[in-house]
Amino acid sequence: MSAESLSSEIKDLNLSYLLLAQKLLLEDKETGMFKLGISVDVADVLVTLTATQIIELSKVDQLISRFTLDTAEKLKSIVHKKRDNGLNPIHAALLLANTQA
Repeated sequence: MSAESLSSEIKDLNLSYLLLAQKLLLEDKETGMFKLGISVDVADVLVTLTATQIIELSKVDQLISRFTLDTAEKLKSIVHKKRDNGLNPIHAALLLANTQA
């Protein structure tokens, strides 16, 4: 993949993430904040962004979202559970919730 192609992919991902984040927050702010791992202040800004602002923000060359599984052990735990007995959504949700700010 070329650098230009990667940059385009990042921008597409940012746009998708921002649109999804805003939708989650507008549907149920508390649940959306929990699933996104964001604060009330960030949620308040996201729900007020216009379509133009979302598009402009998505054009940055760095990912806006972050990987919440911050340790290899947490990631391995989910992967191994899936391989052994099928993915346990409750186990995955607990691990992911434990990483949120």
